[in-house]
Amino acid sequence: MAAVVPCGDDEFNYLNRIESISVEIVNLDTDELMDITNQLIVVGTNETISEFIPENSPSTRDFLIELSNTDNIPNRITYEIEATLDDGETISAIGGPINFNP
Repeated sequence: MAAVVPCGDDEFNYLNRIESISVEIVNLDTDELMDITNQLIVVGTNETISEFIPENSPSTRDFLIELSNTDNIPNRITYEIEATLDDGETISAIGGPINFNP
């Protein structure tokens, strides 16, 4: 005999709005740091990620981004995303490495 227990969707309580966001990459071949925040466009809009997220926070979710220009993106990078909340707290995440052209 088996039993099924239905579970509701995850519920999140957002207490803070994101006031600003930035995305920087590091070229792993040269250690050059580049801010690409304004090159990240939210798919289906003409807005950069730095415009879109503060306008739609705190419930921002389920969106895609794309690079508006890839000419200056190195082949091997790491990245850091930093968000500043309305209470002044800063949170960040680091990822990578990413290899675009093996």
